[in-house]
Amino acid sequence: MVTYKHEMPLSFLRDDPAMGPALVQRLLKIDLPQYTSVKAASEALTTMNPAELTCDAVNVCYDSAGEAVAAVIVEVQLRRDRFKPGAWLSYLANQWRRHQVPTHVIVLCFDRATAAWAKTPLSIGHQDLVFAPWVIGPDEVPVTTESLAGSDALALTFLSALMHGHDPAHAATIIPILDHEFGGLPNDRAVEYASNALRILPEAARMVMEGIVKLEQFDYHRELLGDAANEIEARGEARGKADSLLLLLASRGLTLSESQTQSVRECTDLQRLDEWIKQAITAESPDFLDQ
Repeated sequence: MVTYKHEMPLSFLRDDPAMGPALVQRLLKIDLPQYTSVKAASEALTTMNPAELTCDAVNVCYDSAGEAVAAVIVEVQLRRDRFKPGAWLSYLANQWRRHQVPTHVIVLCFDRATAAWAKTPLSIGHQDLVFAPWVIGPDEVPVTTESLAGSDALALTFLSALMHGHDPAHAATIIPILDHEFGGLPNDRAVEYASNALRILPEAARMVMEGIVKLEQFDYHRELLGDAANEIEARGEARGKADSLLLLLASRGLTLSESQTQSVRECTDLQRLDEWIKQAITAESPDFLDQ
């Protein structure tokens, strides 16, 4: 199921493709060939029908002559999926085949457990071939403490809020910087980004952002406030369902991992929460929360 948490980082890369290569150079120190422009490429990496391979985002870097010099494939991974490493390898091979330039697979993980799993090398068997993607998780993304420069500033500040905003002290530092980034965007885009951020940011970060929006310092604040009451009411209902789900699982003696508990507490999709509650009544383990 596609979620706001999965899609929002990708929307940055689609709206401004230069963010992807800049972000991986800053955080992962990948030495990309010199380039002058970046374009979003098709996410469909299928080589034949009926097989279908579709990654989350592809950014291709071009030199001044218009020749491709590097490609960056970005995947957002919210939880473990034993089939995904093989898919990432397929994306890498097929994208390289298109341009035959240095190609990198970058996996965004918002929690440390998923990031550690994603870093696990995949042994292919062919002449000792081993594949491991580049991974950006909480250990790679610093806590943003000041406004950043560069085309990746918005994406990096948002990732910092998403990965470190559970801590009230970090939230109080990061969110005003993120708000300033939103305030510098065209109004319609700022409203879209901020509205989606309020749906997926950790509770501490969300509370700081709600307080800042009420100050109406930017034009986008006023438009956002029009829908704020309904959003807050919906989040309150979601928190109630999440609490009921956690109590039900505890009463049945099912122990959740830290990432599973976090997924439940941060879920704002009322339909998904209802489905989880139904499954929790008969489930023998909490693994259904990872599907």
